[in-house]
Amino acid sequence: MCYVLEKNNSINSYSNVMIFKNRNFYAALLVTTTAVLGISSLSSALPQIVKHFGVDDSLSGLILLMFTLPGIILSPVLGFLSDKFGRKMVLVSALFIFGLGGFGYFAKDFGMLLFIRFIQGIGAATLLSLNVAILGDTFEGDALKFSLGINGVVTSISLALFPILGGLLADINPKFPFLISFFSFFALILFVALFKEDNTQFINSKPQVQVRDVFTKDLTMIYLGTIFTFIVLYGCYLNYFSYLTTYRFNMSGTLTGLMMGIASAVSAVVSFEINRITHFVKEELVYVLCFAFYTIAMVLFLLARGMSLLIIGSISFGIAQGINMTVTPGLLNKFASDNLRGLTLTVNGSMTNIGQTIGPLMLGFAYRFGKLDLVFLIGTIFSICGIVATAKLISTGS
Repeated sequence: MCYVLEKNNSINSYSNVMIFKNRNFYAALLVTTTAVLGISSLSSALPQIVKHFGVDDSLSGLILLMFTLPGIILSPVLGFLSDKFGRKMVLVSALFIFGLGGFGYFAKDFGMLLFIRFIQGIGAATLLSLNVAILGDTFEGDALKFSLGINGVVTSISLALFPILGGLLADINPKFPFLISFFSFFALILFVALFKEDNTQFINSKPQVQVRDVFTKDLTMIYLGTIFTFIVLYGCYLNYFSYLTTYRFNMSGTLTGLMMGIASAVSAVVSFEINRITHFVKEELVYVLCFAFYTIAMVLFLLARGMSLLIIGSISFGIAQGINMTVTPGLLNKFASDNLRGLTLTVNGSMTNIGQTIGPLMLGFAYRFGKLDLVFLIGTIFSICGIVATAKLISTGS
C-alpha cells in the first residue's frame, strides 16, 4: 500500500500522512545510515590510516576504490533480483556482508585491508539504492518527496557525525574507525524486526527487462549526473578534503570531522526543505543547479588559503549535496517504470559506483603529479560537466 499526500494539501500538513508510523520508513533510514558509514567514518581519518600502514598518501584512494568496485557489476544484478524476489532477501544478505568490514581493524598490512574493503563493498553494492526503492514502494506523490527529504536529512546527519567519530577514533588509534562497520550487524537485527514486505507485488513478477526501459533519455542524463557527482564527491571531497585541512590548515582528524560537519549540517537543512523548494522551483532545474554549487565549492577549495573560503566552500558543497541526494532519487522514481524501480535505482547505483571508483583512482594520479591544486581543478571541471550533461532535463521534464 502506498501513502500519498495530495498536492492540494498544505505543504506543512504531514500530520495527515502516516509516514512516521510506517515501519518500512524506519527500515529504509536504517539502511541509509549503515550505507553512509562505509566511507564517511574513514574520510577524516585517511591521512592517519595510510601513515599507519606506511604507504604513500596517493594510495589512500584505494581504500575507497576497493569498497566501491564490486557495486559496478553487482548493483544492477541485485536490483533485478530485488524486483523479482523482494527487497528483504537481498538487503539482509547485504547488511551481513557489509558488517564484515569491521574486521579491517585486524588487518596486518595494507593489502589485507584492501581485501576486507572489497568484501565489504559487495555488501554495500545495493544499500544506497534499495533504501530508496523501499521508500518508492511505500509512498507516492508529496509523501514520497517528504520521505526522501527526511532520508536526505538522515544522510546528512550521518555524514556529519561519522567523520567526527572517525576522526576522534583515528586520533586515538588509526585502525579504530574500522570498528564502526560492526554497526551493520545491529542494523541487520533491527531491519528484520522492522521491515514488512508486501510479497504480493513480487509473486509471479516477471519483469520483461529491456535496455531501453532503464536507459531512457531522461534517466540517462541522471545517470551521467550521478557519475560526475561521485567523481567529485569521492575523488575530491571525501578523499582529499582531509588533506586540504591537514596540510594547508594543520587541522587534526577531529577538527577535520567538525569542518566536514558544516557541509553535512547545511545538507540536512536543504534536504528537509526540499519539498518546499520543489513546490516553487521545478525539480529538474533544482537538480541542475546542484552542479553549479559543486562548481563553486571546488573553485573555493582550490583557492582556499584562509578559513573564510574554506567555510563558504563547505556551505556551497553542503547545498549541492542536500539537493542531489534528495532530488536525484525523486527524479529516478518519477521516470522509472513501477515494475523496474529496483533495477532502475540500482543501475543508477552502478553509476554511483563507477564514479566512486573512477574518482579516487583518477584523483590519486592527479594528487601525485599536481597535489591539491590539480585535484580541485579537476573537481571543478567535472562539476561543470555535470551542468552540461543534465541541462536538457529542464526542458524535457514535465
